[in-house]
This record gives sequence, C-alpha cells and structure tokens, in this order.
Amino acid sequence: MNASLYIKIYNDLKEKITAGVYQIGDMIPPEKELTELYDVSRITIRRAVTMLAEDGIVERKSGVGTFVIKDCQAERPNKFIGLILSGLTDSYGKHLLQSIIATADARGYELILKLTEEDSEKESGLVDEMIALGVSGLLIEPVQRNFYNTTLIKHIYAGFPIVIIDKELQGIDSLFVGSDHYKGAQDSAQMLIDNGHKNPVIIGYSEVRNSTLEKRIDAFTKTYWQSNMPFAAQNIARVATSTYLSTDIDTLQKDVCLIKKTLQKFKPSCVVSLDAHLTGLVQQALWELDLRYPDDISLFGFDSANSSFIRTNYTHLSQDEETIGSKSVEVLDKAIRKVPIKNHRLLIPATLKDFGSVSILNYTF
Repeated sequence: MNASLYIKIYNDLKEKITAGVYQIGDMIPPEKELTELYDVSRITIRRAVTMLAEDGIVERKSGVGTFVIKDCQAERPNKFIGLILSGLTDSYGKHLLQSIIATADARGYELILKLTEEDSEKESGLVDEMIALGVSGLLIEPVQRNFYNTTLIKHIYAGFPIVIIDKELQGIDSLFVGSDHYKGAQDSAQMLIDNGHKNPVIIGYSEVRNSTLEKRIDAFTKTYWQSNMPFAAQNIARVATSTYLSTDIDTLQKDVCLIKKTLQKFKPSCVVSLDAHLTGLVQQALWELDLRYPDDISLFGFDSANSSFIRTNYTHLSQDEETIGSKSVEVLDKAIRKVPIKNHRLLIPATLKDFGSVSILNYTF
C-alpha cells in the first residue's frame, strides 16, 4: 500500500471537516462512496478513516455510519517527536524518512531529526538531548554494534515512549517496527535451494553484529539444514571490515581482495551479500575476477539496489520502508497517548525482487 495515499485522504477529509463541509454530527460518506470519490481501494480508505477515529475527530457507529464528533480547528497543537537514525543511504532510509515525515505531519507532530553516523556515544547523547528538549516520544534506529545502549534501555524501562526501528533489541521488551528479516531470509534461502544452489557463500562483516544481520544468517543456516544441505564453516565468510560509512579506498580494496580470495577458494555457485554495501564490494570482486552473473556465478543480496556504489541491479530482498515508516509513527502516537498496544513487535513482510542475477542450475538433490 502506498503510505502517502491514505495520508492524503486523511488530510483532505480533515480539511473538509475544518471548512464545515462535514460538521459535528454529520455522517461522512460511506467507504464505498469514498473509494469511488478518491479512486483507491477500500483498505486505503479504511486506514484514513481509522486515523480520523484514533484522533477523536470521527466516531464509527456499527451498522449506521461514521460521524464527525470534533471540529478539527479545536485539535491539539503540534507536538514534537524525535527521530534518531544511524545513517541514510540510497539503499535504505530515504523512503523510510519520507514516510515518517508524512505520517508525523498528518498526526500533528513536528519532527526533530538527528543522525548518529554509527557512533554509539553520540547515540547516547542524542537520546538524552532529545528527551531534555521535551519531545513527546522517540523513534530510533540503533547503531550497528555488539552491545545495547544502556542509556536507551534505561529510558525504555522508565516508560518513555520509544519505538525501535529496523534493528530489534533482542531480549528487551521494547516497541519495535521493522522488516520480518527472519522470514524474508528463509524465503530467500528456499528460492536458492529451489534453483539448485547447493553451496552458496554468505559474505558478512568481521566485526559488525546486529539482530538484522544475525537473523539473516540464522534463517539461511536453518533453512539449508532443514533441506538436508547443512552449512559448513566456509558458507559464512565474515570478512569485510568496512561499512557503508567507509571512504578509505585502501580499506575498501582490502575487503574486495578478501572476498576474491573467499570466492576463489570455495568456488560457490552463488554468493549472498548481507546488505547493499557488501553487495557493492562483491560486485567489484566479481568484476576483478572476470566473473559475470548469472552466467559464471549467481548473486543475491539484501536491501535495495538503489545506490551509486552498486554497478548493476541484482536479485534481492527489498524492505517496505514506507509501511515501516508510517507504522512506526502510528505505534509511537499510541504510546504517547497511552493507548494500549497489544503487539509490541510489528514485523513488516519484505519482498523478493528478481532481476535475473540468480541462475537455475540443472542438477537436483
């Protein structure tokens, strides 16, 4: 679903209520009529009307209709929410941010954005700074690291409204909205198995550990084991030392060389990269080895291929950034308003996108 569509309809209905087109006590048009008026699906209309109901502007009466119960001019004034991102890349973050801004605006919030640039100390400082500024709640994408931010956890356990995005804090009862990384990786692994790839090699990081990357590895490993094709140590190559923030050419080229050695040693039928940065390194390694995909080797990656670092598109698992962004604001809004939230973990399905870089092998198991 296009997140911006239902927000536009929500805003348009609000404007009509403010202008007096629909006054207090009036029934707004039924869903069927609104779907025809805006030329959208009933699901889109339902989400827009649900937002109006959650804001206390309209009230649904079962079997009767939806009625205006509040003048939009009397709504609460804008409040502030904080958004802390670890970084922004072409492969992940742009559409997420756009969706968060649009949904926050629709719900009457002003957004304060800060970037940690993968610095854990900076992240701790920004969490405290945002709360000291008086924000009503926080959205945060944690930095990539092997340990949790004690400052962040302290505020979560103190009951401050915080929603974690993308990288789940395992073992911590926090509100989380992000991709279903495990199910997505399972589906990806099964696709490779169905295409006959017996010995893929996963390219990962030597130092970076987070729940997203580890779930992808774990899902691949278990899916292959369940298909009677157990992974050996060679199938998981934690070799890269650079990250998407790295600009040092020598460091990047060193990683390319390590990937080349891995591929030359184990000669996999398919190479799997855990994120878009790693895919760029893998593509450079394949180019230097004069290997073309899918003719000489198959390539599969995680996250969008929309990056200047990527040579050409490739088959990958794409995250639904728009839905993650809109849902994270909706969950935070409920937490701020102290509306009971039954599901603390909202997992958004990811989508396999086939760009022909994974071949179908002839042999079967």
